Amino acid sequence: MAGASRRRGLRFVRDRTGASRSPGRTRRFELSGGENAPWTARRIVDRLDGEIPAAIREDARLLVSELVANSVLHARVGPDDSLTLVLSVSQTRLRVELHEPDHGFEPSFPAPRGASGSASGLLIVERVADRWGVTRDARTCVWFEIDRR
Repeated sequence: MAGASRRRGLRFVRDRTGASRSPGRTRRFELSGGENAPWTARRIVDRLDGEIPAAIREDARLLVSELVANSVLHARVGPDDSLTLVLSVSQTRLRVELHEPDHGFEPSFPAPRGASGSASGLLIVERVADRWGVTRDARTCVWFEIDRR
């Protein structure tokens, strides 16, 4: 059980811009895990049509698919488990959070740019998002932000 307590309170943040936060509209969605979860998450992001530029929405669809697929595959979030997807839109950015149950999965962070190896969902997030991170308390939260340019 020592490993479980070591995982609690994990914080990882990658910020290439140093931008500050701005208030905005936040919506929260519950969805089931399992093989249909990435499709459902993309449909939720589609609800942002008209609120953010199409290019940002498409990037967000890609990234949310990767995060949800990682949850299903690596954290074993099945159809009996629930995920919480939080979308926050402000004048300066889109923030997406994915909260998943903590099944004891240790996230592996992407290799440095240019490193060889298989592509991972977090590597795609690293390359597309302006900021992203992982927090782990009662649940694991993987989040990303895309600036509105």
